[in-house]
Amino acid sequence: MNFRKLPWLAVALHCGVAIAQDSGTPDRPIHLRDPQLWGTPSRVVEPSYPQEAIARRQSAVVEIEGGVLGSGVLADIAYRPDSPASSAFVAALQEVVPKWQFYTPVGNDCMPARERVTARVSFEFVGDSPKIFVTRVRPERSTPPPSKFVAGYDLTPNFPRSMALRGWDARVYSRVEIDPAGRVVDINAVAYSRYTRKPIELAEFEKPVEFALGSWRYAPAPEGTKSSRFACIDIDYKLRG
Repeated sequence: MNFRKLPWLAVALHCGVAIAQDSGTPDRPIHLRDPQLWGTPSRVVEPSYPQEAIARRQSAVVEIEGGVLGSGVLADIAYRPDSPASSAFVAALQEVVPKWQFYTPVGNDCMPARERVTARVSFEFVGDSPKIFVTRVRPERSTPPPSKFVAGYDLTPNFPRSMALRGWDARVYSRVEIDPAGRVVDINAVAYSRYTRKPIELAEFEKPVEFALGSWRYAPAPEGTKSSRFACIDIDYKLRG
C-alpha cells in the first residue's frame, strides 16, 4: 500500500556514540543525543518577510521564548520584538512558529524537562535581498569528544502501521538500564505526540522501541563495576512526503 506520507525513523544515535562526560549513574545518565542540540530547532517553517517591511527595507530582530514539550513543539510562546515598529514581523512568526520543532532538553530521568528556550530570528537585507536567520540564545553545554557505547544492534524500532495510516508522528524517550556486562535490565519508554495524549494510542509507539532497544548490545562497563548504568535514548517517528 502506498501511503501519502512515508514513515521515517530517526534514532538519537550517531555511529554508536555517547557523551563521554556522562558516567551512566542514575543522576548522570549517558545521553546518546548530544546535549548541545537541546533547545535548538530540528524543524523550521520559514516565515514570510512582511511586504511592507521589504518596501521600507526594514530590518528587525524578534526573540522567541517557549517551553519545549515532549513532542518537540513550543508551549507558552512569547515574542519579543526589538522595537514596537516590528509588530509585522511578530505577526509573520506567529503563523509558523507553532509548527516548529525543537530538540527537547531531558532530565536525569531521560524524560522531557520542560525547559524554556530562546531563539532569535533576524530579518535583514543582504545586498538587495531580504533574508531570515534563526539562531539560538542559550548557554552552551560543554561536550567533550564522544566515545563508543553501543556495541551493535540488529533491530531498529518499526514504525507502527496503524499510526502511519493515521498520519501521526511521535517522539519516544527511553531510560535504559544496562548491567555491567552490557545487557539490558530494564527499559522505560514514554511517547509524546502532538496528535494524541491517549496512553493506549501512544503505546503503539512505545512497544516497538522497548522491543528493539532491549536487543541492542552495549559496551561492557570497566572491570570491577558492580552497579548498572543508565542511558537516555530518544527516537523520532516522522512522516515524510
